[in-house]
Amino acid sequence: MVEKQKKPIYKISSSLINSWLYYESVKDKEEDAFQKVVDRLRNEYKGNYFTDMGEEFEAQVYAGAQGILSDIVKDLPHQIWGVKWIELGDFRIRVAGCVDAIDAENNIIYDIKRVAKFDENKYEDSVQHLFYFWLFPEVEEVIYLLGVGPFNSNNSSGLEYKVIKYKRPDNIEELVLNYILLYYEFLVKNNLMEVYKEFQKFGNKRPEDKQKEEEV
Repeated sequence: MVEKQKKPIYKISSSLINSWLYYESVKDKEEDAFQKVVDRLRNEYKGNYFTDMGEEFEAQVYAGAQGILSDIVKDLPHQIWGVKWIELGDFRIRVAGCVDAIDAENNIIYDIKRVAKFDENKYEDSVQHLFYFWLFPEVEEVIYLLGVGPFNSNNSSGLEYKVIKYKRPDNIEELVLNYILLYYEFLVKNNLMEVYKEFQKFGNKRPEDKQKEEEV
């Protein structure tokens, strides 16, 4: 009896799709826009001052140093993963996302952001909260917790706190699956499917993970 060959598994996340959506919005303005999509696809994450400030701010929220935002999440589970699987032709897709905090009792996910200016429509075109709704079917609301102010300091005295709320759409599965299929169409059209399969294969270690192993 011939053993059935297992299908390869590849990863999809909202950050991959958001990198493509960002490219579509700026491709006529930024010369390196396409390269940024490729870099994200290859897991070549390049942090900067602003991302470092964002990570510091998130840590401060968890640590109780950011006023009402800290109060909102202080008793909630942090960094919770949601995972779903999709069969697509000759391979499977692992769709995953990690939420900053989740209130299971009230069916709310909280996502912490650090921004320079408040724009209530800032995340309107982001698929992040759509993925959250799909990965956590019990959740009815996603709330972005924003620390707003100049990026010269994360001191709470210099920040304004804002929230942006999104309700679960009725057609959430249709929305998410459509974004995933459009992303794959983009990869095929731009000859990036092999790059995707090489670097987004489930089980591959990210460069930062390999570096940690070498340092041990």
